[in-house]
Amino acid sequence: MSESPTQRRLHARAAALTGWAKEPNRTARTQRWRDGFLAKLEREVDPEGVMAPQERAERVERLRLAHLAKASAAASAAAARRREEKAAARST
Repeated sequence: MSESPTQRRLHARAAALTGWAKEPNRTARTQRWRDGFLAKLEREVDPEGVMAPQERAERVERLRLAHLAKASAAASAAAARRREEKAAARST
């Protein structure tokens, strides 16, 4: 019998949490991702690779902060939707 999408998500989440619980060096585990993300941002701000390194680094940092701000706004909106859904469910 195959699992439902919800069951697969729950099993995947449990496996991910178990992996993180056993990880001795969390920073090292995510270093490749961070390096790739920063390289992507560098390509966005300086596709030709002609900027001075300091200017490129400053622009990358601003773009990184913009990314975090967008993620925070999305999380806040999702939380507001969940609160509204719970309130609506309680009122019915």
